[in-house]
Amino acid sequence: METISIQEQAAQPFSSRPHLVILGAGASRAALPAGDRRGRQLPLMRTLTETLGLTPILEKYGLVDRAEDFEALYSYLHSSGKSPKLRVILEEAVRDYFSALELPDQLTIYDRLVLGLREKDVIATFNWDPLLFQTMVRYHGKAPLPKVLYLHGNVAIGYCELDRIKGPIQGECIKCGGPFMPSRLLFPVSDKNYAADPLLKAEWASLQAVLQDAYLLTIFGYGAPGTDAKAVEIMKEAWLKSGERGIEEVEIIDIRDEADLRSLWTSFIVGSHYRIKKTFDRSIAARWPRRSCEAIWNQFMMLKISEEYPIPSGGTVSDVQEYIRPFLAPEIMGVASSRAPIPDG
Repeated sequence: METISIQEQAAQPFSSRPHLVILGAGASRAALPAGDRRGRQLPLMRTLTETLGLTPILEKYGLVDRAEDFEALYSYLHSSGKSPKLRVILEEAVRDYFSALELPDQLTIYDRLVLGLREKDVIATFNWDPLLFQTMVRYHGKAPLPKVLYLHGNVAIGYCELDRIKGPIQGECIKCGGPFMPSRLLFPVSDKNYAADPLLKAEWASLQAVLQDAYLLTIFGYGAPGTDAKAVEIMKEAWLKSGERGIEEVEIIDIRDEADLRSLWTSFIVGSHYRIKKTFDRSIAARWPRRSCEAIWNQFMMLKISEEYPIPSGGTVSDVQEYIRPFLAPEIMGVASSRAPIPDG
């Protein structure tokens, strides 16, 4: 079987369809297994109460028995109308903890993910933490970067309702000059009405459009909990809306049992066009950065193998920028390939 060299791949970007990566809390945990710059841990929903040190306050309100399920606890307070002060305390505790998280100087998985995707590609995150945003800032102006959608709000992102523009929470709207309002983070389980929040409504509309057009779909560390049933249904409807899919590839990066993961995401999977990986290192974007769609198209449609060239996990920010430099000029110049383009739909 013919092998396509790294040099050939770098010189010949031809896919215009996006690679969509959906991130859950497991992705941030995998990116910073030892915690942030100061060793603060990235909590999962089931460990949120403990990590944020909320047990004493719950004991005070007689709700420590609900501590294991933070979302259920918040929903109870929201729907019952009880202890409104406690609900505010919980909201502030979540925002304060996640806002304080800082990206370390060392490279993380997010560095390789951000640089491994192109401007046509999209990262959609369910995470509240600012680490992906901070990674985007790290490479701003250094390379064309993917778009980012914040599906559950984010402590680093605000929104101008007047001009319908999102931006850094500490920034100002480029049109009216007004401050950005914080994005909403918490929703009651029984009513995750994203349409009620103008920022999230826009983010979900963008996600639906990308899902219809995506050639590759990577789901990284997102467990699709029962509390997100509505979100998963919205995504599935958009993924299948363009009609029967036959060539698209679904990739799942997760440490859980493969059979369970396949069952969980079966409605998104196209025949045998799926792969399940335990680590990001074996993912499509990691093995073929900035040419992920091309590599999969070549494998399944052209019966050619693309030589792998993962971005090094060590080194510095300057090192990885230099590593991807040969790929950038052909993208910017719009160099056409002689290979057939990936068809729309």
